[in-house]
Amino acid sequence: MEIKKWFSRLKLGVNPSANSTEFRTQRFKIAVLSSLTGKSVSIVLQLVALPLAIAALGIDRFGIYAMLVALLNWINVAGVAVTPGLTVQIVSANSAGDRDLETRVFTTAFLFALLVAVSIFMGLQAVFQMIGASLLFGSAVLPYLDEVAFGLQFLAVFMSLSIVLSIIEAAQVGYQNQHINNLLVTLGSALSIVAVFVLVRQKPTIPTLILSIYGIPLIARSLNVLHLFWCRRYLLPKRGTFSMIALRKMLTTGSAFLLTLLGTFLYQSFSIYWAGRELGSAVAAQISVMITVLNIAGSILITVTQPLWPAIQDAVTRNDRVWVRSAYRRILRTLVPYITLAGVTLAIGGEYIIGFWLKSGVHIDIMMRLMWGVYFFIVAWEHLNYTVLIGMSRFWFASLIFLSGSLIMVLSSVLLVKNVGVDGLLVSLCLGPLLLSAWIYPLEIRRLLSRHQKVVSATVRHGQDSA
Repeated sequence: MEIKKWFSRLKLGVNPSANSTEFRTQRFKIAVLSSLTGKSVSIVLQLVALPLAIAALGIDRFGIYAMLVALLNWINVAGVAVTPGLTVQIVSANSAGDRDLETRVFTTAFLFALLVAVSIFMGLQAVFQMIGASLLFGSAVLPYLDEVAFGLQFLAVFMSLSIVLSIIEAAQVGYQNQHINNLLVTLGSALSIVAVFVLVRQKPTIPTLILSIYGIPLIARSLNVLHLFWCRRYLLPKRGTFSMIALRKMLTTGSAFLLTLLGTFLYQSFSIYWAGRELGSAVAAQISVMITVLNIAGSILITVTQPLWPAIQDAVTRNDRVWVRSAYRRILRTLVPYITLAGVTLAIGGEYIIGFWLKSGVHIDIMMRLMWGVYFFIVAWEHLNYTVLIGMSRFWFASLIFLSGSLIMVLSSVLLVKNVGVDGLLVSLCLGPLLLSAWIYPLEIRRLLSRHQKVVSATVRHGQDSA
């Protein structure tokens, strides 16, 4: 009987308002477990398949690939224009049981994303024709101009399609079905591993690596379209359901997330691109590997934080701040020891880790390793607190602080990379969070939770006085 009841709560389309706390907690746990599976496969892809690809392509070719990806990663910034706002509005509409509103906001987001994707793709074609690859990436790409040209076309297609698929995934997050996204990402990563072993080994070129890493996973992600519309047929876009009011609300929320993703682009992609342009493609490969390792180490955090913010948003919508306070304390107790251990590991074994990827002898001095470990701890701490603030609807506050830190990094790195090299880049990466978000974020969370606690206490005292 209990098993039957449990499965009934997991049934898609069920309005969980009758027991929202239990439903929210169950979906959060399922999302974390499915995300762990997906991250495990993704880690295998990066630990096994990616070093194999680097060995097949060579360090210079891989460095150029990293520069291409870094330059076009801004497309993901455009994709975030409406997806967070869609998730927030789906959460609210689903909590209220308003299917008409769900259909309206989903159709609006889907059509807008489709327009954005087509516009970006056509715009990129014009840019590629007007600006040559050598002007974009420097003289390092001259021996591989044909591969770079095909690679840019592949990335333009795959990243434009990803914008449309992100709408489907954002809707699933709003319904607290993050586990569906996670399972399909797991399938996509598994297919990508196979593609790297088959395609890249047989034909080690930049386009085949892009096809394996970015193109093949889209096949798995596209299954989400069938799943969402099969379970929620009422979401199918209909004539007359486009809403400018809903679009304005999504863009207002999405604009804050755009700032965050722009900051992430500057922290990661700009760092790779600038290091490669100023110090050579081999250095770009080294920085790309360092950031990849940081992302792998941070993937454990994302398994928790990715489903956490919509759960916090749902709790705030239902005025369940007690759940928010408890969740915040639990993630700090659970994850801070992990990020400390991971930071120490990177500081001690950084040289061996990068050498494993690049399959060549690299020397990383003790100062660089220490900064690498410190940077991971700072960014992970920043990410934990950022997630909670987003869940509490402090979108603009969190995003503006984050973007300000990334601008500090850009300005300082332009000066330091030329004079100090890679060490200067790592110092720049640490500056932004240390000066702003690492301490401002937790202070704001404590202020919000303390304010709510005072309101609750005052209400209790008022009730006692009335009695």
